[in-house]
Amino acid sequence: WPIFLRKMDQRLLHLTSMRAHACLLLLCSAICAGADGPPKAPGAAQKDLSAASAATDPSAFLSALKAVLQADDARSVHAAATAYSKFASGALKRMEPREFMAFHGSCASAFAAVKSKPAADELRRLLASHPDWTGRLLLLDSAGIAKPVNRLESALVALRDEHPAVARRALQYLVRARQIRVVDAIVRRYLEVSKKKPKEGDTAQWDRTRLA
Repeated sequence: WPIFLRKMDQRLLHLTSMRAHACLLLLCSAICAGADGPPKAPGAAQKDLSAASAATDPSAFLSALKAVLQADDARSVHAAATAYSKFASGALKRMEPREFMAFHGSCASAFAAVKSKPAADELRRLLASHPDWTGRLLLLDSAGIAKPVNRLESALVALRDEHPAVARRALQYLVRARQIRVVDAIVRRYLEVSKKKPKEGDTAQWDRTRLA
């Protein structure tokens, strides 16, 4: 019995030590997770995003974009699309195409934070009405990543976009769908584009869209 009890005591001591170690790890994880402090208020986050959109650091912009979208409301989606358009206008000139598309993809992925109905409704609205084509392209690529927004329906809307780059991206999404209504929409848009008189500088872009 004494030997048995000593072994039991040793096992209990070992288990207690393991539990204490696990608790310490959990405590450290919690402290590290909160090291950056609580999330910023929406107003402060949007000010940071506005400042980042006027700068040239993609990482800083992406970080600010993610912070704003955490608000998950219509205002944050609008702010994100507007700031992206402003940043993209300069980034397209500064960055290599492959580098820019990687950055663009990361920005679209940030819209995974969009889950509420008001935010999703604003995304759909801006996809059809945002004044800058880079903003509309971002919103198209974020559809589906933002779970409440259906990518197929978004692509059907974007197919009718007046900028060839947005229409071409929509077509790339739609060719994966095997639905009669999608085929009909593509054929109708192709016929419209074939008769279209492009604006100056858009001819090559629309030619690429027809060949997509």
